[in-house]
This record gives sequence, structure tokens and C-alpha cells, in this order.
Amino acid sequence: MKNTLKCLIAVFIMAMAFVVTGTTVKAVEPTYVPAVYTDMSKNPGVATKQYIVQPKGEIVIPVQIPGKGGLDVAYAATIYQQGYAYGNMYIGCYYDVACTRQVPGFYDSIATSTSGNDIAFPAAGTYYFKVKSYGDGPQILYFAAAFASGANRTIKSKQTTAIYSNNSNEWVYSKFKATKTGYIAVAAAELADYPSNIYVKLTDNKKKACSEQTALNNKYVYYGVQKGKTYYIATKSYAEFYNLYVKQTAVKEKSGSSKSKAKTIKKGKTVKGVQIANKKKSGTDWYKFYLPSRKNFKITLKGGTSSVYGRDLIVKISAANNRTIFGNTMYVENGGGTYSTKSPFSAGTYYFQVTKRDKLSSGWYSIKWK
Repeated sequence: MKNTLKCLIAVFIMAMAFVVTGTTVKAVEPTYVPAVYTDMSKNPGVATKQYIVQPKGEIVIPVQIPGKGGLDVAYAATIYQQGYAYGNMYIGCYYDVACTRQVPGFYDSIATSTSGNDIAFPAAGTYYFKVKSYGDGPQILYFAAAFASGANRTIKSKQTTAIYSNNSNEWVYSKFKATKTGYIAVAAAELADYPSNIYVKLTDNKKKACSEQTALNNKYVYYGVQKGKTYYIATKSYAEFYNLYVKQTAVKEKSGSSKSKAKTIKKGKTVKGVQIANKKKSGTDWYKFYLPSRKNFKITLKGGTSSVYGRDLIVKISAANNRTIFGNTMYVENGGGTYSTKSPFSAGTYYFQVTKRDKLSSGWYSIKWK
């Protein structure tokens, strides 16, 4: 249950508690159409409705659900008429207007302080919230709700989409078509009262995994993508309501495909490259640099990979005689790192090899030496 929705209805109660008319409402109310979240950090324009519940009476509120997903519901009650004490009210959700078939997992008491819950719906349709009073006097019910989709969808670069998920065994697929060769940065963050891991993986257009799944909460992962290809960003969580954000960045890589075709990196200059998510480990990027005299130097690696912990891209440096040196391997850590020689290197040509850790690795990198 999101705090923002509870705060919204609490403010509404303070503003409206003394202007309610005394008319009696029907047993079945007009259909309530909830607001729809597109970004969980923004108010979607929630409408707070008020109803009078008669002593020992009940009302039914039909709610129109637009599709598979979850409803964020908030409710509270106040005394309508002085001289009566507040009496308990209860709320439940049902598939039918007669309220004989209850939707599992949702039944709650309504207090004078704002409370609420979320409820999962398998499909579009009208569902019915029944509120029953056990008080001796009429009471005012305040009701507000907002919906977030749990269905598969399409997402574009620089877009945030709100997702509902309460099943860590079910993936929600967000379709993404790469308009540039480069990488996408993917982040997910929940706004629930109790944090829970959000898992993410990248798949191809047939929903075959191109990456391992990784826990992603308020962190980024990076996937190498190819222009014109369609991918799916798959997420799952018990987080209930969360945001997914994607940003695409183009990379114009100028690496060599073999040692003999290695591209030169000049001193102090930065080169940038990408390893595409394609379910293959093959595809080494080659670079070289020339050391004119015996001296020390340092290498700066930056980048982002398909794991929040990095180390999915490996960088090796070798001499012209193929002898691997410099601690054997370096890693592209998410955020970057610097490696310095401990003793001078002889004059000559040296080679960088950038490879994937395994066939489910991908990401972007930059290399600079001086």
C-alpha cells in the first residue's frame, strides 16, 4: 500500500468531513473508475469519493478494472451524526454484485484513520467492494483507488512505466526495440511501505534469456543492444507496485575484430565499446597502444554490465609476444576503476582484449591509458 494514496485520502477527509449532506445513498453505488498509474512517483489524479453507510447497513461500490493488474485502495470513516459513537465497518471485494463470490486476499476493517491495501485482479471487468457497518449511527465512508497494470507492455527509451506484480514466479515483459547500437540502462524502484527485491533479465524477441536474472532495486544494469533488434525487459517481484525505467545510449565502437586488426588508443584518449547481448561468448574487441620508452602507466576502465555487481566484461592486456601481463585480468566494474603498474613496462606495443564473462554477459566499456 503506497503512502501517497493514504495521505491523499487523509487530506480529503480533513477538508470535507463537515460538508457532507444527509441524503441516504442507494445500496449499489455508481461505478467507480480508478485513476491509472503511469509513474508510481506521481499522483495519477485519484478521485476520493464519499458515501453514507446507514446503521447496521451496507453499500456496494462497483469498480471498473481496465485489465490485469493491481488496485491500490485507501479508505477511512468518520461519524456522520453527533451523539453516535463510531462503529466498526468492514470492506471486502467480490466478483458479483450480490457479493457471494469473494476475491481472495482482500478483507479489512475500516478505521477513523486512513488505511488501505492492494488487491490483484486477473483480468478486466467490474468488481464489487461491499462495505458493511456494525455501528448504531450513520457513518461517512471515504474511498479512493488507483490502478497499475500487471500486463506485458511496450516501453521506449527515457520512459518510466508503472508495474504491479505480487508473484515472484511470474515475469512481466516490457517490449523494447533498439533504435541505436549501444546499450540500455535499466532501473527499477518500488514505492511500497516494505522493500522487496525486483528481479530483471533481458530476453530476445522470442523471450529466450540473453542475461542472467539479477536483483535490481534502486540500481542500474546495462545491456548491449543492436540497432533494429527487439528485446524484452522481464521483471518480477513481490514488491507489488514499482517503476521500470529504460534509457538507450548509442555507442560508435572502433575496435578490431582480431589482434592483427587492433585499433590504436592514443595516450590520454578514451575509446568506448559495447558487447552485445546475443547469447554468445565469442566476439573479442581488440585495441593496442605503443609505449615509446620504459615507464609506468595507468589504465582507467569505466562502464556498466548486465549484473549490478559488475565483472561481466573482462579486459586483458598482453605484450606483442602474446604474454598476458598486468595481473592477468581486469574487470569492467559498474562505475569504473583504475589500474596502475607497480614497476615500469618495457618499450613496445601492448594489446587490450575485451571479452564477455560468459554467453549471458553484455554491457558497455571505456578504456583510457596514460
